[in-house]
Amino acid sequence: MRTFPRLGILFLLALATGLLWPSPKPALADGVSAIAAGRDHTCAVTAAGSIKCWGFNQSGQLGNGVESGPDTNPVPLDVLEGPGGPPLVGSKVSAGFGHSCALLAATGGVKCWGKNVFGQLGDGQACGTVCTTAVDVQGLTSGVAAISAGGHHTCALMQTGGVKCWGLNHFGQLGAEKAEVCGVVAFFCSTTPVDVTGLESAAVAIAAGLEHSCAVTESGGVACWGKNYVGKLGDGTTADSTSAVPVCRNYDNLSQQCTELLSDAVAVVAGAGHTCALVRAGSPTIGNGVMCWGRNNFGQLGDGTPTNRTTPVDVLGLPSGVAAISATSNHTCIISLAGGVRCWGDNFVGQLGDGQDCGILCTAPTETAGLDTGVVAIAAGDGHSCAILSEGDVTCWGDNEYGQLGDGQSCGQVCTSLVAVFGFGRPPDSDNDGCTDEQELSSNPTLGGLRDPKNPWDFFDPNRDGSVGLLDFLAVLRHFGTTGDPSTFDPNAPEPAIGEYWPLADRGGQTPGGDPWDELPANGSIGLGDVLSLLRQFGHTCA
Repeated sequence: MRTFPRLGILFLLALATGLLWPSPKPALADGVSAIAAGRDHTCAVTAAGSIKCWGFNQSGQLGNGVESGPDTNPVPLDVLEGPGGPPLVGSKVSAGFGHSCALLAATGGVKCWGKNVFGQLGDGQACGTVCTTAVDVQGLTSGVAAISAGGHHTCALMQTGGVKCWGLNHFGQLGAEKAEVCGVVAFFCSTTPVDVTGLESAAVAIAAGLEHSCAVTESGGVACWGKNYVGKLGDGTTADSTSAVPVCRNYDNLSQQCTELLSDAVAVVAGAGHTCALVRAGSPTIGNGVMCWGRNNFGQLGDGTPTNRTTPVDVLGLPSGVAAISATSNHTCIISLAGGVRCWGDNFVGQLGDGQDCGILCTAPTETAGLDTGVVAIAAGDGHSCAILSEGDVTCWGDNEYGQLGDGQSCGQVCTSLVAVFGFGRPPDSDNDGCTDEQELSSNPTLGGLRDPKNPWDFFDPNRDGSVGLLDFLAVLRHFGTTGDPSTFDPNAPEPAIGEYWPLADRGGQTPGGDPWDELPANGSIGLGDVLSLLRQFGHTCA
């Protein structure tokens, strides 16, 4: 039987170590209003309008003005408005393979930064082939309604309903005849915006993919242009086009004629080899609200097969009512009307967020674990995905090799479950003890030394009253000082919630799957030294 010091001594120890003080709660940080995921980097617009990016920065796609330095920045950084300039302010952001662009709320203009080998920044290559801070797109200082950054090109939707694109044009992805030659491989491009030809009515939405682009017209149709080797233009053929061609709902292979055009579309997204459209609920031809076409080798069309399609097919198994959609290289994600997320396609590095329950590819939508409700925006990158939650927090999952998840790479290079991006919404508090992860990992001696943000017993306040007092210490002692037969410990039993304990479990020494603070130290008994260690560990504030 173990023995413990008298309660009076414990209380004096608690007073002596300053244990009876309030624990300040973290204040809300700046929330996020828009997000975009590129190939290996991510960008966001805060509620205050500042634009921040994180992840791979080899081509300056983070816009932080760094000419040389670490290629990886795993936490959000301010995008700068020119060399040495102030942080860039905007309303929307879009991330391509190696560049990024922002829509400016104040003027309706566009600025871009990053890789510029093919003129994808639209500045006439005035800043060179790499721009580490934002530059103006020529001729687009006002009048822009939306932007979309693709593989090596960018498109803008004008407030008048027209569409302009710039950058690589080797496959007609600018929607215009091939003009300039640029890049070391002598590809066709345009370093300044050009008008897209072939749009029969004003556009209301746009999407730039790897080598093709699409727009939704005001009549509800979809038109696409560019490379079409797997049918991603959706016109029933595999022929490239330098002008916009309408997406065909039904194509007669015998007559090689389109018998019905896609209609009722409200949004379009474009990946590397596939395209998807969000269609109004109640459409006579679509029940689930999403149709996709093009390449399907990873199941990115969501129709339950790996078969390529040159015309749209229904996505299977979606909840009734889809609020938003995002697509990238080889996977697609949606937000339901209830605020839940489902994704499908390539899952090699966990970019679908299902813990890889469906394997390395999913040919039909799978639920993203932990995102059943409360999601207000979604962004699918090359090997990762991110979501904005209702409080302005940002969570990401998937490939984290270059820090594109924004968690400081605390989860490693691949995260198949959700991680919190530092600095947005409510600061990450993994053990929900009122102290942020950043505070717990601080080396400030006033915090009582380094602490483990993943450990729910690291800061013990079972009453959740913002202070640690005598009753809290009694609960600690009861948790750490129970006796019993170790052989009766059930390794499959769930971990106790904060403020709970196993009264019959022997907590001396490491239990199977137990937490690292199971005993301090693990010498088979709990004495005064252990109590003093507990006092130091649990008796400090966050600030």
